[in-house]
Order: sequence, then C-alpha cells, then structure tokens
Amino acid sequence: MKHPIMKCARWRLQWRSCLICVPAAMLFFVLSAQAQTDAILPPLGGSGGGQFIARCPQGQLLTGFELRTGDDVDAIRPLCITAYEPAEVGPIERYPSKFGGDGGGDTRQLVCPRDAPIVTGMFVYSEGFVTEIVNNIHLFCGLAATTQTPSEFPAAVFDGPFYNIAWRNSYRPNSLDHTQRCPAGLVAVGINGRSGIWLDSAGI
Repeated sequence: MKHPIMKCARWRLQWRSCLICVPAAMLFFVLSAQAQTDAILPPLGGSGGGQFIARCPQGQLLTGFELRTGDDVDAIRPLCITAYEPAEVGPIERYPSKFGGDGGGDTRQLVCPRDAPIVTGMFVYSEGFVTEIVNNIHLFCGLAATTQTPSEFPAAVFDGPFYNIAWRNSYRPNSLDHTQRCPAGLVAVGINGRSGIWLDSAGI
C-alpha cells in the first residue's frame, strides 16, 4: 500500500508554485494568510504512468475529488472551494483537467462534509500484480484554520473491490503506514501523483 504525494505549504501574500497543502488562517483571514516554504510529501501507489501535479487556483483549498471508477480508480480530478471562515465555504469548483484514463463506468464525487470542508489528510490503498493501481481513497477532513483537531476516522471514503480476498482480511483502513496528513498548521490545496490509463498513485 502506498500513500500519494501530499504537498503542503504556507501562504504569503503571493502563492508559490507546486503547492499541495498550505496553512489556512483563522476565520476571515483565510484568503490573506501569509505563507512560507512548500512542503511536498512523496506520492504512494504504483510507479507506472507519468507524473502530474494539480493545484487549486489561487485563494482556493482542496475539498475532495471527482473520481472515475470501476474495479479501481481510473481517473481523478481535484475539487476546490473558496473558504470564507473555518467552516464556511463557497461552491465546489472542478479542476480543469482530470488525471488518468477513460475506463471504468462510474463518475462520483468524494467530498469533505460541510462542517469540516477542507482536506487535511488522505489514506490510499493500491494493488495489482503487473500494474499497481489506486484501489481505495479515504479523506480526512478539517477546517480552514491553522489549528486542527486531527480526526481518527476518514470523513469520505471510496473503496474499490479487492483483487484478492486475503488482502481484505488483513486490510486496516486507518493504518498509519498508508495515511498522509498535512503537517501542523497546513491544509491541502492540491494533489500530485502518477497516471496513465489508470490512476497509479496520488496524494494531497
């Protein structure tokens, strides 16, 4: 199992390139918060496909994903929102591009709840003998604030069917080995990973 790349950063008056997570300021100061150096955590999953990086537009934070799914995750598209207060956000906006293929049969949204609208961490499970593909994504969610109370359980979950039932018996969705969380004071603003005809790896 692997965890997708999580990018984290702090805000200054200007945004920096390749941010994946940034600190959200308290209450009305979310959009005027200042930042420091970006922090990028390595993606987990398979090594196939090509690398991608997707960051929400300036002033927006990551609230979840639009997924194209079959047995696994075929493609992923970030979903972004503007935060006005820690738990008050605007409408969801879709990132212009998706990453992955056109296979699978369902398109679904995996989104944080309104009372904890911002992604703060992600669990990723991948599987495959020849090609390792992302099979499960769980989102940990919090407020648009620099101070968080980390949640023990994910707030939004997608689980594809397991290839081998033996894996299901040993699967632990909250295992720290397969979960990435933004460092203290940071929240997610995008993802990166690898994709081709499937989603090979991903992370906030």
